[in-house]
Order: sequence, then structure tokens, then C-alpha cells
Amino acid sequence: MKELLKCILLDIKHLSQTDKYRENVRLLRSVPGIALLTAMVILTEVEDFHRFPNSERFASFIGLIPKTKSSDEKQKVGEIIFRAHDFLRSIIIESSWIAIRYDPALLMAYQKLIKRMEHNNALIRIAKKLSNRIYTVLKYNKIYEFGKTDNL
Repeated sequence: MKELLKCILLDIKHLSQTDKYRENVRLLRSVPGIALLTAMVILTEVEDFHRFPNSERFASFIGLIPKTKSSDEKQKVGEIIFRAHDFLRSIIIESSWIAIRYDPALLMAYQKLIKRMEHNNALIRIAKKLSNRIYTVLKYNKIYEFGKTDNL
């Protein structure tokens, strides 16, 4: 079993070095919390990032957008949507735990969020910010820059 896992990981590493994935893997690995395996999961599950016109649509595909119920003038925002790419969502959420350790802007945002909400809900918000960073890095073909804060 250990040998099989070793072979699979080696195959993933070789695949990441092909022309199709090499540049995007390099870009994704510049984002905190994203390692080789996570980068390859994102790239193979999404395939074409150009199908998303903006980062909100990408976050919606992953499942990091809250449900909304509206009638007349009332609008209620609920928990995250259930119709989503569960596997990709869990990968991004797990990566968020790592990202807040290494990215000061995400850590600062997380610390602000936990003052007003539960830790799990705060982490979902950080995961959405991480998905925005992933989308931006791939859309503009630019290495991630640390220290860029964004408004909550």
C-alpha cells in the first residue's frame, strides 16, 4: 500500500511538470497553504478557469457562497450553499488553516472575524478569500504577493 501511494505521488509530480500544468502549479504554489498535491487537485478539478467571469463565480462553484432567501424587501443570508464541489471546498478549507499561519493579511482577517463569529464560520470566510487569491493568481498569471490586505 505504501509503495502504491509512493507511485501515485510520483505520477502526480511528473504530471505537474508537463507543459499543461507547469506554469499554473508554479503560480498556485506561491499562494500560502497550497502545496503540489493541492495545486494539482485544484487544476484537475476545475480544468478551465476562464469559464468563471469573476472570483465570485469561482467561489460559488467551490461552494463558499452563503445561501440567500429573499422576499419583497427582506433578504436573509444563511450558511454556505450545499450544491457545490464538496471535495474542492474541503481542500480549500483545509488549505486555509495553513494559509493563516503564513500570510499576515489572512491571519489579521481571521483574528478580526473570530471576534464577531464562530471559528468555523470565520474559517469559511478565510477560505473564500483564499479562493479569491487562487482565482486572481491564475487569471492574471502573477505570483502571489504577501501583505496585500483587503477589506472585510
